[in-house]
Amino acid sequence: MLDLNKIRKELHQIPELAYKEFKTQEYILGKLKAYPGLKIHRFSPTGIVVDYQGGKGKYLLFRADMDALPISENTDCDFKSLHPGMMHACGHDIHMTILLGLIERVINDQPEMNLLFLFQPAEEGQSGAEAVLKDNIWDKYEIEAAYALHVSSDLPVGKISSKAGNFFAATAEFDISIQGKSTHIAMPEEGKNALQAGIEVYQSVQQLPHIVKSDERFICDFGVMNAGSVRNAIPAHCLLSGTIRAADRTRIADLKKSLKAICHAVSIAYEVEISLKYLAEYQEVYNFAVLLDELIIAARQAEVNFQTAEMTMAGEDFGFIAGRWGGLLFWLGAQGKEVYPLHSDRFLPSEKSIPIGIKLFYQLINNKIGT
Repeated sequence: MLDLNKIRKELHQIPELAYKEFKTQEYILGKLKAYPGLKIHRFSPTGIVVDYQGGKGKYLLFRADMDALPISENTDCDFKSLHPGMMHACGHDIHMTILLGLIERVINDQPEMNLLFLFQPAEEGQSGAEAVLKDNIWDKYEIEAAYALHVSSDLPVGKISSKAGNFFAATAEFDISIQGKSTHIAMPEEGKNALQAGIEVYQSVQQLPHIVKSDERFICDFGVMNAGSVRNAIPAHCLLSGTIRAADRTRIADLKKSLKAICHAVSIAYEVEISLKYLAEYQEVYNFAVLLDELIIAARQAEVNFQTAEMTMAGEDFGFIAGRWGGLLFWLGAQGKEVYPLHSDRFLPSEKSIPIGIKLFYQLINNKIGT
């Protein structure tokens, strides 16, 4: 029998960044060796798909993400990260442990269902799910629905939360690079101030909520602004890194047009060159109403408290998977002794959430048998 608390701790100690989850992959494969009846596929380059054939018909897919974040851990737990500058600050160690526990439960109970278990790399800003779906391995499977969960420090253990329709936002990460001309600060007329242009871009973006007419909440903002290296020289270069978030990709497209117009106007006004480059873009997570109804029933049977969630402006690349086959994502209560948000260097979800996640996933499988 798997020691799930030990597995969680060991996974927590070996956090790895996107597409570099090689130790994590080998660790998971090592645990799966105990179940020779499973078909195991490795791909792209650190992902794993586990195929359990227990019946006829379509498959249900259950997904866990594998990667960590470039954050130095600041918890006081006795199983802290052994990889400097990296941490499971988003609960993916819990997600993987739940999926391993679910596989063990399936092997023990042998449900008459076809099931796939996906250990997916690169969820944190690298569009891992989108890359995974390009693999031709999926051509051989007919998938009825896909499921995933995400730990939440806002919910106590024993409670889950979700909603039908758009649940997680569509997102687009971007960099704005401004190239001007440096000169001594005493002779500003001889230069092209990239920092000043960057400030103008920043301030113009802050006005978007007043300019773009929308009944839906959206975000277009920056987390990074870098310019200059000498106090008495006008900067020749300025970099702003930001994100767009909205309920769906249509609104993202509208905001992209606005951002492009701002960059064009500032480049003319300040006589600088501006490059707007988009990086990772995530599809919104859309929960099928029928799958949510099934989750509510499963929660009642598993004696887990369900509450309706609000849409979050966080991004989750499970949206690509749900968009392909139809899916459901839900928050899993995992509040620890201390409450810190996702991506905090002190985020440490409770391991007591692990058996609840397994129980809920298995109840969803059990309820599908014979339908």
